[in-house]
Amino acid sequence: MSNFHMPGLSLVCLLVLAQTPPPFPPPPVQRPVVAGGVAAGQSRDQNQRMPLVGKGSIAGTVLNERGQPVKGARVSLGGGAVSRSEVSSASGEFLFDKLPEGRYSISATRTRYLSGSYGQKRPERSGTSIQLADGEIKKGLNVTLFSASVITGVIYGDDGEPVQNAQVRALRWTMRTGVRRLQSANGASTDDRGMYRLYGLTPGEYVITASSNSQDFGPQMTVEMAMAVEKAVQAAAASGDPNVRTSFSNGVLTLPNGQTMESPAPVTFAPTYYPGTTSPSGALSVTVSGGEERQGIDITLMKVQTSTITGMVVSASGALPQTVTVNLQPTDEAAQGMPLSSARVTPDGRFTLRTVPPGQYNIIARATTTVRVQVPNAPGVGGAAVPVQEVATSQTVSTGRTLVSVDGANLNGVIVTLDGGRSVAGRVVFEGGMPPDLNRTRMTANLQMAPSASSINNPTPQPAPVLADGTFKIANVSPGRYVLRVSGVQNFSVKSSVVRGRDSLDYPFEVENDDIGDALVTMASGLVPTELGGTITDQTGQPAVDYTIVVFSSDQRFWMPGSRRIQTARPGTDGKYTLRGLPAGEYQIAALSDLEPGMQYDLEFLKALLVASTRVTLGDGAKVTQDLRINVSGSRRPEL
Repeated sequence: MSNFHMPGLSLVCLLVLAQTPPPFPPPPVQRPVVAGGVAAGQSRDQNQRMPLVGKGSIAGTVLNERGQPVKGARVSLGGGAVSRSEVSSASGEFLFDKLPEGRYSISATRTRYLSGSYGQKRPERSGTSIQLADGEIKKGLNVTLFSASVITGVIYGDDGEPVQNAQVRALRWTMRTGVRRLQSANGASTDDRGMYRLYGLTPGEYVITASSNSQDFGPQMTVEMAMAVEKAVQAAAASGDPNVRTSFSNGVLTLPNGQTMESPAPVTFAPTYYPGTTSPSGALSVTVSGGEERQGIDITLMKVQTSTITGMVVSASGALPQTVTVNLQPTDEAAQGMPLSSARVTPDGRFTLRTVPPGQYNIIARATTTVRVQVPNAPGVGGAAVPVQEVATSQTVSTGRTLVSVDGANLNGVIVTLDGGRSVAGRVVFEGGMPPDLNRTRMTANLQMAPSASSINNPTPQPAPVLADGTFKIANVSPGRYVLRVSGVQNFSVKSSVVRGRDSLDYPFEVENDDIGDALVTMASGLVPTELGGTITDQTGQPAVDYTIVVFSSDQRFWMPGSRRIQTARPGTDGKYTLRGLPAGEYQIAALSDLEPGMQYDLEFLKALLVASTRVTLGDGAKVTQDLRINVSGSRRPEL
């Protein structure tokens, strides 16, 4: 037995593995036979749904983290065919009665609190499912609601005066599929005192950013422009024309005679990060604990010289599509979501982006073209072939990207080249069973973006039909990291998806400068998903429900964000857990008293967890039982 501790892991309780019992699952329970020859708790019709009414009940209390009852909470019960909700009483109590046997979950919500579920020990952690036997009465199940956190402060202008209607955002650092990312958590506007209040926050680490309201953020008319408008008004009055047609949009004034005047890039308020910087990398994080109201997070907006970017969009294939747009995407993740300039490209390819604050950006050009493709129609009555082809409409997107650095000076002559993207082509083969008739089956090949540290949002490629000979070609694929999948055929599952000699289900592939033409997707009939399950107990033999089971591949090559060979599970009130669909192979299994969401994909975390885990083998379609027993070494805190 070994113990360890890591950041984000408050306590790790190690497990001792019991001898592996016979293959999972155990023999079925013999039920007494009632009148009519049907076993109690079973239906004559195996396809009939579980009855909605039974003799069981679940009762408990909604409490806050201090153990005080929470009245007026919305309590919801789910599971199987049953879905109910009610409001907790003045003493925080709730009751769900007349329940059939089954596995249930209970959650609760209330203003000023984060949502919670039964068995949840900390915000954003998983809860515990409740196993209810036929006619069982469960009492004393407490659902804890954790108080939400608050961040408040005042936004000032460069003159020291409060700014009304400033937009304030909270971005929280989170771990998602093994990648630490900033996620938008909440936003607010300042009042007439310049004060803001960001509430409903989960405890954690935040980046706070503020920007001026839209009226203050943008190009303004110059004195010369105002004089030109006045002259146009006077000329219209002299000619007896009461209508003066002038417009001012995006920094360009258009006069009645068609003449245009352009305002210079303004000095204006830039998005400012706490404690007072326009650079996202210079922001300081604000950490709040549960229920804390953090005050005094004040920000003084800073004025900067903005820039105007002009350039052209050109197409690698020749003529430009009719609809092309350009927008700015910051390279720094903390700047994502800020209001930034965008523009439509003129027919000759020209674009202008105005009021761009200093920073590094990708200028993203996107072109949309509507095409019509033919796909096989659905089978007719009785499976007869239907020769008529359905004509479907889809959209293909070509993109271009150019990196620019803005420092207050105007940028001219920027070129963004539209590229139809690369293509991913290959074929589908079938193993076992009768292969489907692809003339009458709508199969599609599609690409899914794999988890990545990159903050660039690429358009999802359009799925491609699988043709009668099993081939496919996905076009207009932007650079990125992908997984290839095929769907649309019954009784077959994807066994492997090999691209460039490696299975993309385990090793996502990069699309860069070259087309891919060697993809091979193998569909197999009769694949039985693996199942790993068992019961977790404490030293007294009682169900140990307050743990998270982590199963991960013994082979470190599979330790990557979003890996299908890494899974977690929470046991129910009976201590039973189940994980399904892991590919065959060697795995490690461990039980943790607390697991930060997404941490199971972290490389260093898994390395440390190796010493606290044991190996289990899963064969193809195997159902394996692995019971776990928790041992805790006194009160000594585990260390790495």
